[in-house]
Amino acid sequence: MEDEVKRPEEEDDGFVELEDDEGNKLRFQYLETVFCGGKVYDLLLPADDEDGGVVILEVIDPESENPSYEPVTDDETGERVFAQFRKEFGGKYEFDGED
Repeated sequence: MEDEVKRPEEEDDGFVELEDDEGNKLRFQYLETVFCGGKVYDLLLPADDEDGGVVILEVIDPESENPSYEPVTDDETGERVFAQFRKEFGGKYEFDGED
């Protein structure tokens, strides 16, 4: 099942473009997809915010042809998902605060 989840349309350069509730197009660098607590999350970096942190989006109805995304606003959930991301992909990315 996990391998069948469709991700947002990724451009050749590793970036995705999503539309917010107001119709504004936002560009992100796609990092990874994480499965945590029975839910699916995409981790993205805002393309136009070099100092910004990772954006975590819950993928709603991930098996749908057109899934929707909800930003994770609960700190506890965000920390749990980010910890899973670090566990799975820690060797691939550098994290602030690591020696």
